[in-house]
Amino acid sequence: MLSVVPLAVYMGRREFIPKPFRPIFYYFLLDVGCVIIDAACRRILHNNSPAFHISTVCDITILCIIFNSIYQGRKLIIKLAWLIFITVEIISACTVDPFLTSINVIGRFTGSFLIASVALTHAWQLKPTTHTYPEKNPELVFASIVLIYYTSTALLITAQELHQRGWFADFISLPASGVQFELLSLSLYPPIRIMHIALLCYLLYLFPGHRSVRQALPRWLRFRLGWRPPTEPPRYRVLSGHLIK
Repeated sequence: MLSVVPLAVYMGRREFIPKPFRPIFYYFLLDVGCVIIDAACRRILHNNSPAFHISTVCDITILCIIFNSIYQGRKLIIKLAWLIFITVEIISACTVDPFLTSINVIGRFTGSFLIASVALTHAWQLKPTTHTYPEKNPELVFASIVLIYYTSTALLITAQELHQRGWFADFISLPASGVQFELLSLSLYPPIRIMHIALLCYLLYLFPGHRSVRQALPRWLRFRLGWRPPTEPPRYRVLSGHLIK
């Protein structure tokens, strides 16, 4: 549910978001929706595999739409990349990685590889500007977010799946080593996800406007450690990160 934070920031700064980047709203919204689907699948099917398939299709589709909006050249390549991904995903969901019983390792890896290639190509062809620093270029930041997050998560998911299928049996001979590998692979995802959300909030901050990211958040998300002067209504006073009623 970390996507609630950038979604709230977007809603608070939506008038400052340029038109090519506005589809990112659906990226946040569908991400929150996939969390609900995941919970429903766990509750009803006792299996959250469908959520992985749906999440991947939503992510790659929205990212292709955004790149198609901001990438002035080679739009045909973006559309071709999406067609290749959706074809692989459908075939994988029907055969190798069944929709209801297995996560979409092949589809996720294919989609991540294609969208990361598009992001790398777009970042490579961006012309340097003399008025802004590279880290303040929204297109470059967006391409970097996609490149870092989707390559990292694709490698983690693929490594976990290959380990479960015994591909690393020759390298991990002791049971304790296998447990350590699983714990390591699982522990890497939270910091990657937090970095992903933080960079998305930074991207929204880059768009010009008189409202900061913190001001764009609803009051119940404006937490900070330490004491601040009393405000009205009093339930929003914060002391050591806890609400005072």
